[in-house]
Amino acid sequence: MAKGDSFACEAKEVTDDRALRPTVQLTDNDAHNRHIYLYTPCFTDDGGTLIYLSERAGGRPLRRKGAQNIFSMDLSNFRSTQLTDARGIFGGGSWYIEKTRRIYYWEKTALRSVQIDTLEEETIYDEGYQGSYLSASCDGRFVAFGARCEEVPRFDEDFAGHFALMVIATDGSGSHPALTVPFPISHVQFSPVDPTLIIFCWEGPWRSVPQRIWKSNIDGVEAGPLGPQNPNECRGHEFFTGSGSRVGYHGSHFHLCGGDGKYMAEETSWFVGLVNADGARDEQFECPGPTGHCQMNFAEDLFVCDEGCAHERPRQCIALMRIHGQRCVPEPLFYHGSSWKPQGAHPHPQFRPGDAHVIFTTDYTGLSNIYMTTV
Repeated sequence: MAKGDSFACEAKEVTDDRALRPTVQLTDNDAHNRHIYLYTPCFTDDGGTLIYLSERAGGRPLRRKGAQNIFSMDLSNFRSTQLTDARGIFGGGSWYIEKTRRIYYWEKTALRSVQIDTLEEETIYDEGYQGSYLSASCDGRFVAFGARCEEVPRFDEDFAGHFALMVIATDGSGSHPALTVPFPISHVQFSPVDPTLIIFCWEGPWRSVPQRIWKSNIDGVEAGPLGPQNPNECRGHEFFTGSGSRVGYHGSHFHLCGGDGKYMAEETSWFVGLVNADGARDEQFECPGPTGHCQMNFAEDLFVCDEGCAHERPRQCIALMRIHGQRCVPEPLFYHGSSWKPQGAHPHPQFRPGDAHVIFTTDYTGLSNIYMTTV
C-alpha cells in the first residue's frame, strides 16, 4: 500500500451479545487499527470522515509491529484513503483542524502536517527532538506540546529536570517556550474555540500527582492550576467540551489503609467532573464504580466511559453516563473485552459529531480494531 491508495474497509455489523446497541466494526484486517486518542479530534466537523491510525501499510508479518500511518474513512461508504506513507509516525499525538483540513503529527523528530483533501505534506519544525502529545490551535496557526528542557536547543543547565510548554508557529516563522515547570508535561490541548487557551497535565503515577490539570494562555503569562485537587483525590484524562467553555475529567477518592506491613490506597468513591475553563464551578457527579476514560457529547449533557463502573474486567463496557442530580447512572452499550495492552488497545470512547454514535477501539479479536456503536 502507498499514500493516496483508496480501498473498501472491512466494515461489518457486530451480531454477538457483546453489542447492546446496533454496532459496526469499521476495520478488520491483519494489522492493528485504532482511532487517534481519547481527546484528539478524530472526525471532520460534519462527522462524515473519520481520521484513524493503522499498521496495515507496515509490510510486516501479523502481530509484529509495523509502520503506523494515518488514514481517513468516508463513513457514508466505508472507503478509506491512506494519507501518509512513512516510518516513525507518532500517530497517537496527531491533531486534526477543520479550518485548514490538516492533520498535525510527529514523524520522528519532525513536526509535520498533511492536508486531507490534496494529501500535500509539509515539515513545520525539526530541531532534533520529539515532544509529547501535541495539539493545534483552532485557527491552525500554532501547535503546542510538552518537551524536556534538556532536549530543546537553547535551554541552559539551569533548566535541567524541567519541562517546557513549547509553542510552534505553523507558518514556520518560529517557536517559543510559553513556560517551564519542574514536572513532566503531557496531554497538551488547545481550546476548540479560543486559539490562545491551552490546558495540559502534570504527568505521573495516578495517585502521586498533587495537581493534575493546568491551564495557560499561549504566552504563558496567565498560567496555573485548573480546579482544586483535594488530598486523597485523583483526577485526570482531562478534555475540553465541544463548546470550549468547560473541561471534563474523571477520578476517584481514596483512603490509606494498612496491609501486609505497608500502607496502601483504597478507592472509596468514583466520579466524573466538569470545571469551567476559567477554573470556576468545579462539579463532580458520583458514579457507582470506576469509569475509566470518559468523554462528553457535543450537547454537553451526557458522558461516555470505557469501564462502565465495572470492577471486573469481563464486565467492563462502553457505557453512557447519564447525569441525575449529583449522580451518574451507567447505561451499557458494548462489552468491549479489551486487554488494555498496549495503549493502542485502550477503548477511549468518543462521540461522533451529531451525538448519534460513539467510536472506540478494542483488541477483543486479538488485534486492535475500531468500532462505532449507536447512542
